[in-house]
Parts: sequence; structure tokens; C-alpha cells
Amino acid sequence: MGCFPTRSPPFLSKFESPAKLETLCVTQERSIETSAFIPNRKLLLAYYANETSMNGRLKVLFEAVFAKEELEVTSVDLSFQSLGIRDIYHLQLVLQNFLNLREIKLNNTQIASRDVKRLYSSLESMPMMQVLELQGNSICTEGIKYMNKLFTVMKSLKVLNLSNNHFGDDAVVALCKGLSYLRCLEDLRLSGNNISIKGLTVLSQTICNIKTLKRLSLAENSLDFKSIKVLLRSVKSNINLTELDLSRNGLSKQVKYLLAGDQGIVKF
Repeated sequence: MGCFPTRSPPFLSKFESPAKLETLCVTQERSIETSAFIPNRKLLLAYYANETSMNGRLKVLFEAVFAKEELEVTSVDLSFQSLGIRDIYHLQLVLQNFLNLREIKLNNTQIASRDVKRLYSSLESMPMMQVLELQGNSICTEGIKYMNKLFTVMKSLKVLNLSNNHFGDDAVVALCKGLSYLRCLEDLRLSGNNISIKGLTVLSQTICNIKTLKRLSLAENSLDFKSIKVLLRSVKSNINLTELDLSRNGLSKQVKYLLAGDQGIVKF
């Protein structure tokens, strides 16, 4: 607990601490009045006049958490914030105190594979994690390998969002090794990752064994008629799948006709 000062930031003195703080969320509002505990148990942190950098705001946010030791954080959302090296350092430290964390959302935060490696030591002690969102970052095969190690622990994970990382087939093949550990996975989002038949073939074999999967997003990839035929075999063997997103793949009328009668689960 000695990582940050224990002094509570000024805005916290106006508010009663809820018994359980469910979500930490950083906003880009410029009003200090929005920086407060609110009834739905979220802590919103806005810009301070003298803390306009992301690093500064994160540091103040984490100081607030450490000053309120009774709070039990179950969700962290830093999406659409540009996280630098020092931000990742602060995040790594504070996550070590959130052992009951169930959701972490770091969408569009400029996280790369090296950052996944840095966060690994903190995240590996979170077996209760249910939602992991890393959309719109720069994670490649190296980062996926560290995530696979996390999946051996996060066996309760239900939602995995890796869309728009543009990591290609090799990363998808690597990812499939880790997906086999996720026996509770319900929602897998891999849109915008340059996936073609090489990656899709291995992915199709993998999702056959994930009987809990309900939603699969493969929008905006490089799927053609041959790729779709491979995918359909897996779709038909997974009776729990209720939504398959293939939109923005430039599919021909022939492919759409092929999928038209597939139980109405396909989204073009």
C-alpha cells in the first residue's frame, strides 16, 4: 500500500464511500464535479487543472483507491485513454490489490505486446476474471503468448474482445492454444484482425470444443467462400451459438445464399 500517498484527493471528501465500489472509470470531462462517487457505484475521474496528463489522472485515481482501503473494486475501465509506459506501471501496481477483479476494459488504449507482458504478473492472480476487453490496440503474436498463460488461470472468462488489433493468422493460431482453457467462454470478438483461411481453419477446429460459445464476431476480416465453408462446419456442430457476425467481409451473393438458411444466426 506504500506505492502512493494515502492522502485522499480533495473531491473525495465531499462524498460517502459506498460499501462496494464496482467500477473505476476515467473520463475526459473537464468538470471536477463529475469526479465523484455516484449512485451506481462507479468512480469517475475528470481532469484536474494541474493534472491534465493521463499519467497524472491515473495517479490521482489510484491514490483515491488506496486512501479508501475498504473499497472492493470489481471492474476497471480505462478505454479510450492513451496509456504510456508510466501509466502501465501505475496500472500494474494497483491491479495487484484488486484480487476480486471481474472486468477489465482497456479498449483503444495503445497497448502493445510489451504492455501485456508487463501486466502479466498482476493479472495472473485473478481467477475470477469474466470480461477482458483489449480492442483497438497493437497486440501481436508475442502478446498473445502471454495471454495464453493468463487463460490457464482465467478459466471463468466469459467475454474476450481482441477486435481491431490487426494481428493476422499467426496470432490467431497462437491464440487458439489458449482458448482451449476457456471452458466458460460465451462471447469471442476477433473482428478486424486480418484473418484468412489459415487462421480460420484452426479457429474453427477450436470453437468446436467450446460448447459454451454463444457469440462469435469475425467482421471486417479477409474471409472468402472457401473460408466460410470451413467455418460452417464448426457453426453447425455448436448448438449454443446464437450469433455469428460476418459483416464487412465483402462476401459475395453466393456466400450469403449459402448462409441464408443457417438458423438465422449469421449477421452480414
